[in-house]
Amino acid sequence: MGRAWLKRDSYRDYIVKAPGAVYRVQALYHNDTKKGDPLMQPADLLKLNPEPLYIQYQ
Repeated sequence: MGRAWLKRDSYRDYIVKAPGAVYRVQALYHNDTKKGDPLMQPADLLKLNPEPLYIQYQ
């Protein structure tokens, strides 16, 4: 997914529209930072609404 704004927009567009889904997000060290963007920190990811139930760093 990459950039933080894209990760937040995708989360909103796909996860929030799926009631009852398991809200999860991945932070991928290589993919998310390859264009020079910083990796989203756990505190940033926990600000997503609804709060993810599962965060995976890979």
